[in-house]
Amino acid sequence: DLDRVSYLTENGTMSDQIKFEGFQPNSEFVSQAHNFLWRVEESSPGGASPEAFIEKTTVGYTGKVKVVSVAGVFEAEIKSERLDQILEGLFEQLSLKLVDWKSSR
Repeated sequence: DLDRVSYLTENGTMSDQIKFEGFQPNSEFVSQAHNFLWRVEESSPGGASPEAFIEKTTVGYTGKVKVVSVAGVFEAEIKSERLDQILEGLFEQLSLKLVDWKSSR
């Protein structure tokens, strides 16, 4: 399927993955997505495995991120008409959940 594209992060591991569906991201956005995954991993519990999915829909974009770790599963989802708002919105939502986790342990 030509509309489904997967990119591995720069370290090449399968566990850190972001998928795009329904569009071909340009190299700048792929770079931003790699940076996003790195930021998510850095702010997550040790041994965390982040995965992200961004899909072009009829009304814009849907983004999802899921972090699986020994401390639990953390997820966020956002919809926006603008692609440039997806990564930051996902990071903000996920960060709130991680702050809650850190304060409750």
